Amino acid sequence: MENFPRLREETERIVNQWIREREVRAKEQLILLVDIQLSYMNTNHEDFIGFANFWMKGKAITYMFGSAFRLEF
Repeated sequence: MENFPRLREETERIVNQWIREREVRAKEQLILLVDIQLSYMNTNHEDFIGFANFWMKGKAITYMFGSAFRLEF
């Protein structure tokens, strides 16, 4: 390529342009991935499971004793 400087310049220009276009697309995809990860609710987390069990226990007690019975915590 040293013997053909215009060919080298044009090749570098095309490759650099292609890389810049892919860089923009890659950044967009990473932002989307981060947004997806942030919006994911981990229902297997111990805090979530603990609250679900607590809530179901409260519903069962309310069902058994009526709505007049309230849990005080």
